[in-house]
Amino acid sequence: MIIDIFIRTYEKDLRWLDYALASIEKNVTGYRNVIVAIPNKRHLTHLTKEIVVQVQDMKDGYVGQQYTKLEAWRYTDADVICYWDSDCIAYEPFDVRSQVIDGKVILLKSAYSKIDVPWRPIVEDTTKIKCEWEYMRRMPLFFYGSTVKLTYEYLERIHGKSLYKYMNGVANRTFSEFNVMGVCAENFDADKYLFIDTHSSDGFDGIPVKQFWSWSGLTKDESNEIKNILK
Repeated sequence: MIIDIFIRTYEKDLRWLDYALASIEKNVTGYRNVIVAIPNKRHLTHLTKEIVVQVQDMKDGYVGQQYTKLEAWRYTDADVICYWDSDCIAYEPFDVRSQVIDGKVILLKSAYSKIDVPWRPIVEDTTKIKCEWEYMRRMPLFFYGSTVKLTYEYLERIHGKSLYKYMNGVANRTFSEFNVMGVCAENFDADKYLFIDTHSSDGFDGIPVKQFWSWSGLTKDESNEIKNILK
C-alpha cells in the first residue's frame, strides 16, 4: 500500500507550509512522497525533499485549490492520497498507514441532520445524488487515488463539460471537494472504505494533527505554539 501526502498551497500560505512540512518531517511516517502543488513553482525553489508541481489556477483561487485536489490523481500514482493542508501541524508521531485497515481507508462521516453546515444542497446539486452525510470531519483526509479519478470523471460526465470549465463557472464558491469525494466514495467505491459515523460510534482513534486557520493569518501566539511542537 503506497501512500503519498498531497498539499495544495499558494503564495499567502508559504509560512504555514514551512511549518507543516517541518512537522511532517519530524512526526509523520508511512508515506512515500510529499507532493506540493502550487500555481507558481518559483515560490518553492527552496524545497529539495518534496516533489513540487505547478498547477492551473482559476479566477477564484478558493475554487481553484479544490480543483487541484480533485485532479491529484494526475500527479501521483500512489494507492492512497493523504490530503494535508498547509495549516495542518502534526504534533505527535503519526503513521499514515494507521488510516488503512485491511485495505479499507478510514473515512469519518456525520449525518447532516445532526450538524449545522451548509454543504448538503451544494453537494447534492454538484453530484445529482441525495446526500445524507457530511465527510469533511477532520484533516488530513485519505482517499484512494482511483476514487478521486472516478469522482473527477463522474462530474465531467454528469455536467457534460470539462471539470475545469464547470468549476470555473461555480458561483459564490458553492463547491465542497471533500464532500463530493465522500459521496462518490460511498456510492461508487464503498468496498474500499471503512465509514465511521461520528455520532453512533463508540469512539475512534484521533489523529495527532492540529488544523489551524490560515485565512486569519499566522499570529505570534500560533507561531510560538508551532515552534514549541517542532522543538
